[in-house]
Amino acid sequence: MDPDTLKKIYRLRQLLIALPHTLPIPEISTYCFTSFAPDADWIEDTGSTAGGVNRQLEVHLGSRVKDFKLKERGPETIALADVLEHWIGICPDDVLLLKWLEDVTIAAENAYMEAGEEVRVLKLHVSEFNLTCVACAEQIPNTEIEQPASVTEEPPTVAPIKQSTTKPKGKKAQSHILLSFADPRYQTDEESEDERSGGVKLLPLLKKTSKPYLDSDGKKRARCIASSHCNKTWAWPRSRQRLLDHAAHECKALPQEWRSEALEYLSEKGANGRAKKSRPVEEDVKSDVEEVPSRKKSKMDVSGSSSSVSKQTTLGSSFAEKGAQTLKKDAHRKLMLFVTCTGIPPRVIDSPEFNAFCGVLNSKYTPPCSTTITETLVPDEAAAINMDIVGFLRTQRDLTLSWDGGKTRRQKSFYSIHVITALRQCFLLDLDDASMLSHTADYIVEQVMGVVLKIGAERFSGASSDDTGNTRSSRRKLATKLPFILNLQDACHLLSLCLTQIGKLPEFAIIIRKIKKILKLMYNSTYTMEHFNYQRTQLNISRGLEKPGKTRFAGVFWAGVSIQRCLPAFSAIIDDDDLEIDISGMNNLFESRSSAALLFQADLAKLAAVFGPYARAIQCLESPHTTCSDVYLYWLAIVSQISHLLKGNTVELEDETKARIREITNM
Repeated sequence: MDPDTLKKIYRLRQLLIALPHTLPIPEISTYCFTSFAPDADWIEDTGSTAGGVNRQLEVHLGSRVKDFKLKERGPETIALADVLEHWIGICPDDVLLLKWLEDVTIAAENAYMEAGEEVRVLKLHVSEFNLTCVACAEQIPNTEIEQPASVTEEPPTVAPIKQSTTKPKGKKAQSHILLSFADPRYQTDEESEDERSGGVKLLPLLKKTSKPYLDSDGKKRARCIASSHCNKTWAWPRSRQRLLDHAAHECKALPQEWRSEALEYLSEKGANGRAKKSRPVEEDVKSDVEEVPSRKKSKMDVSGSSSSVSKQTTLGSSFAEKGAQTLKKDAHRKLMLFVTCTGIPPRVIDSPEFNAFCGVLNSKYTPPCSTTITETLVPDEAAAINMDIVGFLRTQRDLTLSWDGGKTRRQKSFYSIHVITALRQCFLLDLDDASMLSHTADYIVEQVMGVVLKIGAERFSGASSDDTGNTRSSRRKLATKLPFILNLQDACHLLSLCLTQIGKLPEFAIIIRKIKKILKLMYNSTYTMEHFNYQRTQLNISRGLEKPGKTRFAGVFWAGVSIQRCLPAFSAIIDDDDLEIDISGMNNLFESRSSAALLFQADLAKLAAVFGPYARAIQCLESPHTTCSDVYLYWLAIVSQISHLLKGNTVELEDETKARIREITNM
């Protein structure tokens, strides 16, 4: 038996010994693996010992058409590892038995995940497993075996296990969820009671999500209760708007019910929010800062002001005041939409020129400052839109989840989660800040499950992502948690990987290097590009060069096609000796009546012919109207076109290149 299989069996035994206590230990086991033996009739029917063992395992554990679950723990369950070790040792190359080893390991890991426990790696006592396992452990690096306290006889032919001297690695943070809200960096101050008789009352949620503390200078400030995760602090007195914005949109370490409460509060203020309870209009126009005691008026001032108001109030002034409030509210929202939807920097509205422009249009309207837009209007509108989207998706069925990771220009990582309806409407549900977290499959599942539970798991039918290790594993784990959700691979990513492998073949690698070298010179030399664009417009070539990007599939194909399309413009600037243009020493590829130019044209045609079916299929599959059946349809089209291309005389390819293309396409 090879060392890898031995290592897998050893790990399975560890998992079975330490199964979670949520699984029962029955008085009478239904597994009975300590007395396991395949039926002789089944061995005869299947024609092999491994076939009989497979049939017997199906009787004990059930069919593997769907992922099975372990129903109990104890000695009979642990003996399953011995059964697999014994029969895999007899039939080491049998695919069915190796598949049983993999499936049982997955079932054990799922038992830990359902119990909410981490997989535990134990130090095993020698008496807990047989000598075969000891020999297995000898072949596995970094394996520790605890010897019994008193040994009367030395174990025969068992070499001592070397202790690992490698320093254990620290565990990276993989979740937003905190075990404690304590943060030793801050000296917590006492929370003062709100004893005000009037004015804006302190929102109870602020006490839950923030705590006062004293900084190094003894000055009072406020921190997020999850500051050990988000490192967020504010000045004192704390700002209601800023704290709620942080709780609703930024800090994932806060409990979900607090985040939902903050989101609902902000959505009520948004223009599209569905307010559950009405608040006085005066509350929205008061100061956004909490805990500033309201100034009490003297009795004389109150009586004087009330009498003067009663004398001056008229029906016309009441309408005028209401109209001014409506104008302010509507204009603020329209201005916010203008700034956000057009991508204009918010600081533009702070300029004197913009204020003068608004004054000409309406002298009674004063535009808000950029801080009001970014910290109040945008978060309120975002909360309202978020609530509307979730409410709409709760009425839909057959929803599809998709997620992907990325990073900003400031090198901050994030994960985006989208939900697509059956009518191809796509909604961005979450844009999670993944900074300072390890992007493991468990982290991704945690974020995705938050979206699923918010909408309702019964509304979803499928999930898709690219095929990197963590995202592929996250799809598998999500499908294990929710078996009714289809695990869908991203066909565009897989086809792009085919092109990447074909592009590494020697016959195409030479062409691709030339393409990249030409485009690098063209995009770095403004002199060459300006003359090139002039000649291109003179020759009525509408589209110019296309540079392959990191986020575009089949970029090399589109770059090669763009050079092929613009060959007349290249020839025009190269043939003009007065321009003295040098394209990285490759001018001969564009000279008229040059044999090198003809060969380069043939190379571009070769690349376009081979890469074209994949690239055009990717372009079609990226359509929002694509269905799962279209993936198979386009794959048949690719295979048909590649087969016709390799059998015909359209392009000349080496036999080895043809064989590799067939291998990559059928992989």
